[in-house]
Order: sequence, then C-alpha cells, then structure tokens
Amino acid sequence: MPTCTLPFEILLEFFNDMAEPTTLQLTQARDDNLTTGATILLQPEDSISLVLNAGSTYHYLFKQHIRKAHIS
Repeated sequence: MPTCTLPFEILLEFFNDMAEPTTLQLTQARDDNLTTGATILLQPEDSISLVLNAGSTYHYLFKQHIRKAHIS
C-alpha cells in the first residue's frame, strides 16, 4: 500500500509553568559538541509555539539558574 511522502509540520508548544524565568536555546549536535542557536527567555506563565519539519532532529537546552535539561 502506498504511503504519503509529503512533509508534515509539527506544532510543539513550550509553557513555562515554573515560578522563575526559563531560557530555551535551540542547539545542534555536531561531533559531540553542542552549538547554540536562537535563545528565548520565557517568563513565568509564558509560552511559545514552534513549527517543526517532520523528519528533522531538533535539540533544545532549557536553563533555570544552575539547572539544565537537554531535550531532543
């Protein structure tokens, strides 16, 4: 049975439900190094929606004070 080969966009929404501001950085992994791209400061209760291309790999770095979280 044939499958669809059209790229679909994906909507990813981040919501800062913490009491402190949080920084979201778009990153790219290359040869075990992370290079950073755009940086977004999300105040408490702020949200941002990102439109992603299907089939692509995205990496994010969340920072809040000394805590960090890498998501891909």
